[in-house]
Amino acid sequence: AYRLHRSEPEIRTVFITRDINRRLKADALGMKSVDYELEGKIEIEEMDPGWRKLELDQQELEQFLEKAEIPAPEGAFANQLFLFTTPDSTQTAYGRFDADKNKILLLKDYSDGCFGIHPRNPEQYLSFELLLNPKIQLVALLGKAGTGKTLLSLAGGLHQVLEENCYQRLLVSRPIFTMGKELGFLPGDMVEKVNPYLRPLYDALHDMMEIEQARDYIDKGIIEVAPLAFMRGRTLNDSFVVLDEAQNTTPAQMKMLLTRLGF
Repeated sequence: AYRLHRSEPEIRTVFITRDINRRLKADALGMKSVDYELEGKIEIEEMDPGWRKLELDQQELEQFLEKAEIPAPEGAFANQLFLFTTPDSTQTAYGRFDADKNKILLLKDYSDGCFGIHPRNPEQYLSFELLLNPKIQLVALLGKAGTGKTLLSLAGGLHQVLEENCYQRLLVSRPIFTMGKELGFLPGDMVEKVNPYLRPLYDALHDMMEIEQARDYIDKGIIEVAPLAFMRGRTLNDSFVVLDEAQNTTPAQMKMLLTRLGF
């Protein structure tokens, strides 16, 4: 690739590899290098959003609010979420399909949020149901940057660990990934080396509690922030696990994390 880059500069040469060391060498030689991406990726727009918006007349909506349940429409799947509105959109209600009862159940009121994080749109409101319901064991939040996925997940984890005592600890992880050029060698011990990559997670935690309080929970092991690379071989029983930036994981990394999860 480098020989072609030097001998025929008029041809755009791109060096493709998953090896970070080779990409660094290519950058040093002035040659463009990119990571390998699998073909056939599914775009967010092609995926099922996980929720539906349905219209009910005023009487049907009032009955749903009174009885807290309603028959499910055809094609509903387990834990599918619903937003019900009246024809004039003056009243709304939220529900979740319970496969065991074969009915849509009325959701709790999540308008107050938790740990200072409040839902600002229907998607965030419905996300709270998935994150705060201990019966739902695996949740995937998809969305564009800045839609609150990390904040909602951390708020849900803190609520279930610190307030509901459903889990013993909150473990937050993300793959080592940078935008643009790699940072290269970083001085210090293991914690100091990975800290720049995990800074967005600490920022989100500090938005929900005081820095000293967060540090105390981290020292006690109730909250743990670690890169995904350190998850191999671990057993994560009784833990609420948040994987941030999951789209940047490799298939092997995702399988590794899923097999680490316990009961």
